[in-house]
Amino acid sequence: MDETKEKFEVTECSRCGGSAFEGLRACAACHGLGRGMIYGSLFLYWNRRVDGFSILLAKLRRLTDFIVNALAAVCAVGGLALLVWHINGVEPSEVLTLTFWKGPHYRLLGFWFGVICVSFLYYRRVIAIGRRSTVRQKVYGEMMEPLMPPPEPEFWKFIAKLPRGVRIEVSRTYVPEALQAIDQAYQLARKLEHGQLKPIHLFGTLLSTQKIAVVFGRLGLKFETFQDKYGRLLAGVSRDEVDTRMAPEVGRALLEAYVDAYEQKQPFVDVTELFLAVLRADPDLQELLYDHDVDLQKAENVVAWIRIQDQLRQRYRRFSAAARYKPKGTMNRAMTAVATPFLDRVSSNLTSLAVSGYLAPVVGRDKELEAVFRVIEGGNKSVVLVGHHGVGKSAIIEGIAQRMVEEDVPEILQDKRLVSLNLAQLISGATASEAQERLLTAMYEIARAGNIVLVVEDVSGMVGITSGTGESIDLSKVLADELARGYCFAITTADPSAYSGAIENSPLGQALIKVEVPEPEVNEAIRILEAKSGTIEYKNKVFFSYDAVDAAVSLTDRYMHERFLPEKAIEVAKEVATAVRNSRGQNAIIVGQDVAAVLAEKTHIPLEQLTEEESKKLLNLEEIMHRRVVGQEQAVKAVAAAMRRARAELRSEDRPIANFL
Repeated sequence: MDETKEKFEVTECSRCGGSAFEGLRACAACHGLGRGMIYGSLFLYWNRRVDGFSILLAKLRRLTDFIVNALAAVCAVGGLALLVWHINGVEPSEVLTLTFWKGPHYRLLGFWFGVICVSFLYYRRVIAIGRRSTVRQKVYGEMMEPLMPPPEPEFWKFIAKLPRGVRIEVSRTYVPEALQAIDQAYQLARKLEHGQLKPIHLFGTLLSTQKIAVVFGRLGLKFETFQDKYGRLLAGVSRDEVDTRMAPEVGRALLEAYVDAYEQKQPFVDVTELFLAVLRADPDLQELLYDHDVDLQKAENVVAWIRIQDQLRQRYRRFSAAARYKPKGTMNRAMTAVATPFLDRVSSNLTSLAVSGYLAPVVGRDKELEAVFRVIEGGNKSVVLVGHHGVGKSAIIEGIAQRMVEEDVPEILQDKRLVSLNLAQLISGATASEAQERLLTAMYEIARAGNIVLVVEDVSGMVGITSGTGESIDLSKVLADELARGYCFAITTADPSAYSGAIENSPLGQALIKVEVPEPEVNEAIRILEAKSGTIEYKNKVFFSYDAVDAAVSLTDRYMHERFLPEKAIEVAKEVATAVRNSRGQNAIIVGQDVAAVLAEKTHIPLEQLTEEESKKLLNLEEIMHRRVVGQEQAVKAVAAAMRRARAELRSEDRPIANFL
């Protein structure tokens, strides 16, 4: 959730002040809900007590659970040992008889008691899992009609009558590490005799968690660098020797962390979501990091990086779980599809690759994915993704395959296979008529199967290609005719020049709806490179800092105009990783200066010019221009002023920077 998103209003019970309790009992006015907010058709609230008594009670409960589980485990192991001892004292043949197991011997009684202990441990495990809930998952096409509750005092009565599935107690979705950080923050506030538990306390305890330590490591920040200012911020909190209550901004942060997890499709609210929510809640914390050249956007990007790494570790399990419900071969769940032997020889099954975890996670591109789905939903139409080489057209197709596995797609795409046709294999060694016959055979199998979505990358290659015998083949007309019959639809790709020159005015162009794929913005390209960096790091045994990722994207965007993001940034990152490994060895940390050095060598631009602050260049633009221009003071000032206005985006994007006559 970023700053541009709508801020939701948090409602606190006026009677209990949002604590949800009066003494040891639930507040009668708010029915123990305390503090919450409307999020679409849901009401989110926090019902977990955060005070000294509840923290002590939780510690005692954890200690009791540990002791009980340990005793049960010891009894289970002891029962197994007694069984082995008992078996050693009898003939092997007796073990297979019912009389052996029904005997009244004390060793057998000990074994059966051990079995009861194992069952007890399993039961406790199931109960413990049942106490936790997962974050409600975003479903494609789900409409969330906003709740319209009356104002207080009727507000809480209205909320209390809502179904359980609409009222979500968010603390049950927090991971234990995040809950522990909240308890530690309260203890820190109480130790300092502060009257309120504020974001500054949570920030401090979150720094000790492993994931947030990784975030600061990627940012190149150490606690020692801002320890003094953090201490001054803590000292500025008002004191109260008697009681510490949760500040309203912390209550909001706890709820917004859930919203962030929901938006990012996370199963639980982790310390990363809580960290961002706390950071957004306190301008002083943002200023603390900004003093070290870390703004909120950088923090969000690094958290996204950590999420991607977690996703890579968990993806195989997630896709394997989804694969239980996904057809493993050519069949759909209704068992109405048929085998496609010829198509299998000239294509790749992208959904099978997604099930096996072979496709890279797709970052961003939500707008393009939604556009594709709208076209397909709007009338079973086929799509052509039009964009320059390197902007990520193939990544969008892989993203569709992954969402098809999870069935987070329109109903028309559910229970389908995404199959990519290989044109080279299709026409290899074939005459013109043979190539057309092969395509028709593949399309016939697609029609018979009934559960296939066809992918043709670089579809312009079907127009006017040459077969192995030198004959000219135009397969695009055949494909257009088959798509027009409506038994299947296709997702294709093309670059802008090929689309306008060979496809747009052809029969195939009439059968395809154009979806443009622009070059991603710099911030989106940074997150895409973060997703790709893990493979590069693993291969070269080096580590990227966030500054290095930022530099790879921003510098290539500024100086390599002949290629497009994110591909050019990914290629430079690979070269930098190899160069750093060769020069500094394994486990080296790549910084922005390393990226600038490699890019200076590639572009023949001096390193000093690459790394110089752009603001300094703009401030000294007149002086730089006078190195080449003699006199012309008025013209030089006009040009410099126009360039500064353009860089500050104080002009219309539809007009040139300036006109000089």
